[in-house]
Amino acid sequence: MGAFAQTTTVEPTEGSIVEATTGYPVKFNFTNFLALGTFKLELTSFPDGANTTGFTQEKPIISLLSADLLGAFDEITPTVSGDYVFTLKKRSGVPGFFSYSNIIDSFTLQMTDETLSNKKVENSSEFSATCNAGILTITNASEATGVSILSISGVMVYSASKAESSIDVSSLASGIYVLVVEQGGARITKKFIKN
Repeated sequence: MGAFAQTTTVEPTEGSIVEATTGYPVKFNFTNFLALGTFKLELTSFPDGANTTGFTQEKPIISLLSADLLGAFDEITPTVSGDYVFTLKKRSGVPGFFSYSNIIDSFTLQMTDETLSNKKVENSSEFSATCNAGILTITNASEATGVSILSISGVMVYSASKAESSIDVSSLASGIYVLVVEQGGARITKKFIKN
């Protein structure tokens, strides 16, 4: 079953470029080293207009049981597409003279908008979609390999890896939406109105 607020978990490595979709939470997992100490995930470059509050974070690792930094940093939700460059640093020095000069990892988080304008879209009558009382009913899409719902402006608001015969869309605002069904290598679309 799909989700309306899915989190993308990424495991960046030195110099890597990891991709995610704007408007969705991103969680970082660092599992490629084992160390104790205080670590800083620092945002060093980001697109113009991006709200980056909370993107730079500092976390102590005081137990070898949690030393892989798995889930140690809070989720972030970039809302502007573009490249966000991060460095992961370990604190060194003595009290009163700490610094974060020991760079462990540096990577780029590449955020893209999931919109109708940058996706291959085909229109077909192979399946049907009707919305009634907050339930979207899909027929003839049993072979689907993916289903998503886009707002009329092209922002993805729902995603699932397989077709369900019905999707609860009651939490969506009233308006026009596009149902996208991936089937047989094609992307098939249908508009529907949610009242």
